[in-house]
Amino acid sequence: MERGKTIANNMDLLDVWKTHICRDANHLFLLVPSIRETEKGVDQKIFDTVQNRVGTFFQDGVKAIDVESVHIFGY
Repeated sequence: MERGKTIANNMDLLDVWKTHICRDANHLFLLVPSIRETEKGVDQKIFDTVQNRVGTFFQDGVKAIDVESVHIFGY
């Protein structure tokens, strides 16, 4: 489950990487906020950003990482 550091510190990509290098992990279930308000009051669309970034590993039917699936849940 990620909140504040999801995209600011690339924690979503770190979780994907950890799943990729772990021999026993084939699936990643990632819980991220749908929208997060910054200190300046700007809404960040965290879910959409994570979906687009992680989706690049599975585009065009080519699986670029050793992960069967990534399930992203927004809260």
